[in-house]
Amino acid sequence: MTNDVTNKVHQKGHGWIFILLTMCFTLCGAAACLGLAPAPKNWTEMVTAGNEALKSGDATGNATAEKMFTDAAAECEKKYGKYDNRRATCLTYLAELYRDEQEYRKAAIEYKELITVKEQSDPNGQELAGIREEYAQIQAKMKEYGLDTDPYAPRPEKKKKKKDKDKDKDKDSKDKDSKDKDSKDKDSKDKDSKDKDSKDKDSKDKDSKDKAADESSSSKSHKAH
Repeated sequence: MTNDVTNKVHQKGHGWIFILLTMCFTLCGAAACLGLAPAPKNWTEMVTAGNEALKSGDATGNATAEKMFTDAAAECEKKYGKYDNRRATCLTYLAELYRDEQEYRKAAIEYKELITVKEQSDPNGQELAGIREEYAQIQAKMKEYGLDTDPYAPRPEKKKKKKDKDKDKDKDSKDKDSKDKDSKDKDSKDKDSKDKDSKDKDSKDKDSKDKAADESSSSKSHKAH
């Protein structure tokens, strides 16, 4: 009788332990799904977390990976310096992420920075040649899609809508009409001024001739007397 009671107590105890373990695993899994997992503590954990996020294959995973790689690069720069190979590793992940997303302008910026780092940290390494080749491929893609080959150059202006083009045409037409009117007014004023000058000159010439005739007539009259 005593043994039966003891066995039942043990069985109930094992049952409670099983229930508690199940609850713990469930809660842990839920926390991970909700993004409540412990935050990465150093750059290597950030890179690992970023690569794990990429496995989801969706925009949320890519955004998480971008943040992890960016934070990892920033931490390496702060702790080890701008030209440290560990920072170069983080930049490589970030550049490849942008390349795969076809964000060629962003990829070009990271590749260009990566080349700068490698030229200082490992100028004779074979990896640098490969990075330069990838950078050249990114620039070719940018040219293919009509983007600026210089990643730091301003973005090209967006094409104007038809409505805006019509407004520009109207403005140009008004400006042309205004210029034509000003030109005609100026020509008219110049012509009037020339006509006036010509008339004044003719009048002066006539007055001069009349005066000369009067003087000649007066001279003849004196001689006659």
